[in-house]
This record gives sequence, C-alpha cells and structure tokens, in this order.
Amino acid sequence: DPLLEGVARRIAEAFGLWECDVYEYYPDSETIVATTVWAQEMTQDDRDWIGTVWSLRDRVSYRRVLVDGVLDESYADEEDAEAIDRVLMEQWGELATMSVPLLFQGRIIGCFTLIEKRAVRHFTDEDKELARLLAVPAAIAVHHSRLFRRHEEQERQLASLVDSSRVLTSAVVLEDMLT
Repeated sequence: DPLLEGVARRIAEAFGLWECDVYEYYPDSETIVATTVWAQEMTQDDRDWIGTVWSLRDRVSYRRVLVDGVLDESYADEEDAEAIDRVLMEQWGELATMSVPLLFQGRIIGCFTLIEKRAVRHFTDEDKELARLLAVPAAIAVHHSRLFRRHEEQERQLASLVDSSRVLTSAVVLEDMLT
C-alpha cells in the first residue's frame, strides 16, 4: 500500500531510524498482519514479510501493545527481553525496537514498530512522546487503507455479479431464440 509505505517512511525518517513496520490488528481472531515496511535498504525478505500473519499467543510483546495499549521497547543489550523477541531481533539484526499502538475511534487497530539496526539506541521520553503523536495520523492512514481495500473488494464482487447476471440473461434469451 503506497499510502502506508509513505507513512512508515516518514515516521522512520522523523527518528532517523533504519526501518518502520506497520501492523494491522484483528481482535476477533487475535492476529496481527504485517501490512507494510519501509527500510533504508529494502531486501526481498522485507518484501516477502508483508502479509505475514501472527497469533498474539506467539508474540507476547505485541499483546502488550495491541491489547493493553502500551508502548513497548526492546533492546539487544537488554537481558530481561522475551526469549522469542530476543531470538527474532537477533535473526533480523535489530538492535533497538519501539512498538506504538494505533488507536482509531477508541479501538486499537494496529501498531507501528520503529527499528534500528546500526547501533543500540535507547529511546528517550521525547522519542516516545513523538511516537505517540505520530500514531494519530498513522492510525487514520491504516483505517483509510482498510476502507479502501474493503471498497475494492466490494467493487470486485459487484462486477462479478453484473457479469454473472449478463451471462444468465443472455443465456435465457439465447434459449428463447433457439426454441
């Protein structure tokens, strides 16, 4: 989604960070979906990661963000980090992350995660406040992206119904003519 990719890029650049990932949250299924990523150097792995779905049972740190609405930070030099988070950070070369909930009309609809890969960077109180402020327009962008996707799907369904009805009516007319 170009809109969300632009949002992720602007957020990462505002902090001078390596990467920003945007996730959508679906509370009914307790899943999160990797919606977009912007990184200073995009890889095929980054592109392939988009669309990945996780259960919140598998990602405890995201549960705090998406269910409790808490800003969550993790650092490679932190000893008390969740084991799964530490393994994933190491696997992806992440040295510092901060995940920020996205609220729209009082509901958490996702989050963005800021990532630094070049050096451990401990986020300041000012960084956290800026992240909370940037979460407002980011949440609006995620909401609009969802609406746009829903609209496109409805258009596809309606076009399919119109095509089907044309086929049915032409088949009926053809049968009448053959009779």
